[in-house]
Amino acid sequence: MKKLLSAILAMAAVVSACKKSETPGTPMVSFIEPSISDGTVTLMLSVSNYSSTEAVSVPVEFEGTAVKGTDYTVSAEAFIIGGPAPLLAITITPVTFSGNKIVASISAPSGFALGEKSELEITLDEGSFGSMGLLAFYDAETDVFATSDIKMYISTMDDSDDQWMDNDTYISVEVDTENSTAVLGEHFEFVGGQYAFVEGDNYEGSVKIKVLKCEEGKNTFTLRFNDSRFSNGTQASILVTIVDVYAKLDGEWVINDLIMDREAFSEINYLYGEEEFVEYPDFNSADKIRFDVAGNKFHPDFQSNFKRYFIGEANMEPGEAMTIDLTTDYFFGEQGTFLLVSLDNVNRYFSDTEFSEDKQGYIGVNITEDENGEDLLDFYVIDYTSHTFITSALNFYNKEKPVATGVGFYIRMNFKRAN
Repeated sequence: MKKLLSAILAMAAVVSACKKSETPGTPMVSFIEPSISDGTVTLMLSVSNYSSTEAVSVPVEFEGTAVKGTDYTVSAEAFIIGGPAPLLAITITPVTFSGNKIVASISAPSGFALGEKSELEITLDEGSFGSMGLLAFYDAETDVFATSDIKMYISTMDDSDDQWMDNDTYISVEVDTENSTAVLGEHFEFVGGQYAFVEGDNYEGSVKIKVLKCEEGKNTFTLRFNDSRFSNGTQASILVTIVDVYAKLDGEWVINDLIMDREAFSEINYLYGEEEFVEYPDFNSADKIRFDVAGNKFHPDFQSNFKRYFIGEANMEPGEAMTIDLTTDYFFGEQGTFLLVSLDNVNRYFSDTEFSEDKQGYIGVNITEDENGEDLLDFYVIDYTSHTFITSALNFYNKEKPVATGVGFYIRMNFKRAN
């Protein structure tokens, strides 16, 4: 939107310049009134009495108490008159509303004179720039374990569309201590900085949180936006609950449901022939696993073909939280979030005749509840390169571990606690 607006303004200025050039006299350059749109200020140049096709540069000097590159960024540092690529609009994007001032000035190129406005003063505040958009979290509440990304987005001021950021944008957030029981620095911390990061040419971002300790009664905190460059949307705060998923794994579990069974797996991978699924593992009610959290040990006891992957006792280590797509619907698809756990004794080939030299792999785990309020272990096999089923897909796994997180590769099941 901003790029389009700048282009339109630049074209209008060029047309204006061509009309004025019909009047004989010394060529003249001058600022005209800046344009404000979506939290940016666009400087525009007026040119009169210039009809040559030769390109002329009009440098802009940025001074004042605001520091370029720290308090704000600019799309260019010179206007271009004439030539094959004229540029008569320069956009200023705030990095922070510090209240400092930007003083932009131009000097006349050789053969030109200055018009009425050769200098502009702009204050880095909402009065000068307006709002850069509406901020909102995707969820009103969320759980975190290990290191997690809390998702947010920016929309236009009328909340009718996504507001894309031209540059990398850091949006300040704060902890609402009155509505929090967990303590910053004791139970959790911000990773990288106390901000939401939105990459350039995007409208979505996230706040990265690392869990330090899970303590009963001190496991919730509320985050809210605190950035005067933006306005708050309808969901400008989020209640975060710290959950110690890793500790809850402890004990023995019995398989309850193979969610991604042969039928579901082959339906997603319908382009492959039936022979590609013959060796796919089936549900076996005797399959068990046991976690020894204190000793960081994983003990598999599979009777089904999952024993081809989980080949024996393994050392385990918790990692970060991860979210994957569970359906192929881009806009309304379901997602699954789990804790990554590293195992050091798996057969990545999922075979009883071929064994991978690399025995390190990942599983994904989360604790949910069934309809009776009993614990369910949501369990994902997400890091293998099968040599026994859909072998034709070996070139389509992710390039980096965990490699089997895509729809049509991960295998999902759940377990109940053993009696």
